[in-house]
Amino acid sequence: MLISAIYVLGIRLRGTPANLLVDAYLRVRRAGVSVYIGEIEQIYLDHKSEISTSEDLLKFIMQIASESNSYS
Repeated sequence: MLISAIYVLGIRLRGTPANLLVDAYLRVRRAGVSVYIGEIEQIYLDHKSEISTSEDLLKFIMQIASESNSYS
């Protein structure tokens, strides 16, 4: 899945750190997790006070992904 330039522009306009989200998105996709950039942005917004690096964000994404898989 590609991230459109328009979506990245929207992320920036909403005041969310696009570099952080895109970096986390690329890392999680390389890890084989199927996730959309919008889901990553929502995770960031839900845990914004606890996230300062893409590594922090990646931990939340992987935790949520593993919880989702355990319920399947």
